[in-house]
Amino acid sequence: LIGLTLSHTRAHIYRALMEAICYGTRACMEAIFESTSTTTTTTDDDTTTTTNTMGEVKEIILAGGIARSPLWLQMHADITGMPIVLTHQAQDAPLL
Repeated sequence: LIGLTLSHTRAHIYRALMEAICYGTRACMEAIFESTSTTTTTTDDDTTTTTNTMGEVKEIILAGGIARSPLWLQMHADITGMPIVLTHQAQDAPLL
């Protein structure tokens, strides 16, 4: 941890860990989108079109213990820039 001082508490370290996981989620999503995208360049008017072969992702669906923390959900939404949708049951994760 960079910048860690004696004034930092366990809560600061835990928050940094949560943020790191959210940024890791975003990095994984960006890598998936990049690897499944195809770029078409038209020379007539120099336009570039990028399409994602996965289709358009509009939301993140979460299930399990993560769904119990409003802070965790909000951090994921803020960092990924996508709305978070929760399943009805915490045990729905295997069905996704």
